[in-house]
Amino acid sequence: MLDELRHRTEVLGESLHIRERLVVAPCWGRLRAGGVAPGDLVNEGDVIGALQEGGRHVPLVCHSKAHFIMWSVKPGRRVAPGTKLAVLRALD
Repeated sequence: MLDELRHRTEVLGESLHIRERLVVAPCWGRLRAGGVAPGDLVNEGDVIGALQEGGRHVPLVCHSKAHFIMWSVKPGRRVAPGTKLAVLRALD
């Protein structure tokens, strides 16, 4: 029975495709939300906001065409690297 399972190549179960994309903080900083609102269409390369810390300004760039769903953090809040900042729903 074990040998039969080891050689099986058929995939059992169902497929799951998640279109949601997360924007995470690349560094420490305070969130400065851009002019996007829930439901807005954003394109690859669009800047949806920024993180600011001292004199440093780090843009938050969208990496695919998507609908903006929501900010996960209130603007002005200081966040750590890896913090989930926003949710997008990819279109492709």
